[in-house]
Amino acid sequence: MKEQPEHLEIPPFYDEAKGKAPAKPLRPSEIKSRTEAEGQEYLELEMMVSMARARARASSPVTHIVKERTAGYLKQLLKLKDR
Repeated sequence: MKEQPEHLEIPPFYDEAKGKAPAKPLRPSEIKSRTEAEGQEYLELEMMVSMARARARASSPVTHIVKERTAGYLKQLLKLKDR
């Protein structure tokens, strides 16, 4: 019996039917040619990745500082407007 590695990484665009990843990433035209279910699954994964990236950007300390400064500037503008 083969010994399983501790951490098994699945390559991107893993093709379960063939049991291996293609040599290069799929082109959009190739993705469209797949069945609708596979296309939908791909789109859902793409959305999850983009949402995770957006959350990571939104939660970075630099973004937090920029938000605080922007809020401070807006408060100053409102004070000037009220005068």
